[in-house]
Amino acid sequence: TPAPVARRLSGNNSAPDFSPDDDEIVYQVGLPGTGLDLVFQSLQGVGERVIHPKLQFLSRPRYDPLGSAVVVHGTSADGIQGIFRVDKETGEVAALVSNPSTDLTNPAWTRDGRKLFFERDDRAVWMLDRQTKQTSEVYAFSERADNFTSAPSSDGLQVAVVHGASLSIVDVATHTPQEIV
Repeated sequence: TPAPVARRLSGNNSAPDFSPDDDEIVYQVGLPGTGLDLVFQSLQGVGERVIHPKLQFLSRPRYDPLGSAVVVHGTSADGIQGIFRVDKETGEVAALVSNPSTDLTNPAWTRDGRKLFFERDDRAVWMLDRQTKQTSEVYAFSERADNFTSAPSSDGLQVAVVHGASLSIVDVATHTPQEIV
């Protein structure tokens, strides 16, 4: 019988993600004006941990395949937009990519944890190489779109991109899009 997994603040939780070992999920909770928390919920029994990272805002927690952390997009205590690593035990926050004037959203790791893809200003997909700590643009549209989102393949060789009413697959190595719809 289906049963709810997330019990905390029902109706005010969102953006779940499975841990790499499928033993728990992380999701965000928050009521307007109360800040946002991360909840780590065991799927193997009863138990949850709540972390309140020192961020003004956070969204879309995604497990880091290489360690005991998640990444989120959000705003730091000093107002900087970015993609942040949050230690799932301590709640310590570290910026992976930041920019005071640019919206950085929708972080997604490759399965091996070597590359982190993210979106910039509702019009571009970027990638962070974990080893070199260098960022590079994967593909950009000339204008923003209200309906913009992306998802890398698990190996990081391609990225599916929705821009407005179109869906494209972008080859990461050549930056070449192929419009699907």
